[in-house]
Amino acid sequence: VTLPPDEAGRLEETLPILNSLGLEIEPFGASTFLVRAVPTQLKHIPIQELVADIASGNTERSPVREGLETLTVRKICKRAAVKGGQILSQEEMERLIHALEQTQNPRTCPHGRPTILQISVEQLAAQFKRG
Repeated sequence: VTLPPDEAGRLEETLPILNSLGLEIEPFGASTFLVRAVPTQLKHIPIQELVADIASGNTERSPVREGLETLTVRKICKRAAVKGGQILSQEEMERLIHALEQTQNPRTCPHGRPTILQISVEQLAAQFKRG
């Protein structure tokens, strides 16, 4: 992929981040880059457009950039998520609750599903046929 010099400079600054996200890109000349790997989730985006969009001056507002961030967060969450039926130690459960409390929005997961439910004593008793 060949870019204008200013965009090539911006792209080069972001290479470590991009490589950590699975976009293996390396310099291949003055303003040219070699793309060795792209995450499967991004295969539908033409690589020239993807790289140009990332290198443009408006990457914060770019729909491709937002898509990349969203896909990356989902991938990380799926790998790190506690699965249904998984047994945790007391320490692991406490660490998980502490980590949840540190997030910007502890009430939902990145997909928007609730992570915290508030149940009154009466509702809880009713579930156990005690009220």
